[in-house]
Amino acid sequence: MKKLLYFILPAMVLFSACSPGINVSTDYDIATNFRQFKTYGWYQEKSKAKDDTVGYDTFFDKRMKRAIETQLTTQGLTYSNSNPDVLINYRAGFSNEQRVQSNYPFRYGYGYGYPFGGSGVQQYKEGTITIDLVDPNRNELLWRGVGEMEVDNRNISEEKVHAAVTNILREYPPRGDR
Repeated sequence: MKKLLYFILPAMVLFSACSPGINVSTDYDIATNFRQFKTYGWYQEKSKAKDDTVGYDTFFDKRMKRAIETQLTTQGLTYSNSNPDVLINYRAGFSNEQRVQSNYPFRYGYGYGYPFGGSGVQQYKEGTITIDLVDPNRNELLWRGVGEMEVDNRNISEEKVHAAVTNILREYPPRGDR
């Protein structure tokens, strides 16, 4: 049993450290009363990925709209295409990133000596999803949520889109703890 514990604990730490996460950041206009919003509409009927040039809804657009609608509905907002309280816009972008990994877990000698291990550079693709809430009357940004995550390719799966949107909109409405 003790041997099993020595194997399971390091494996759990390793897998939790390697699992891809979603880094979320938000910003908002502190003068806005977000609790007053009851309805939402789309800023543009056809939001696009940053470099999307097609004039029709892509799979990504459909996934984003479904995920955003689901989250806003659970928060008590309803869709309205005529005179909504707030407009929703979203964007996605992709970039190639590098991560430097240092692997120096061991040293020989007593507090000195040369480390064993090495370092390396890992290439990965990062996807960024931005969700904006815009004042329909003044055309001003009221709230912005940004989620960054590692993606396999330019097609973000339904599960990753839902997870990203859920994590981003979990921060809405802001709690005023600035």
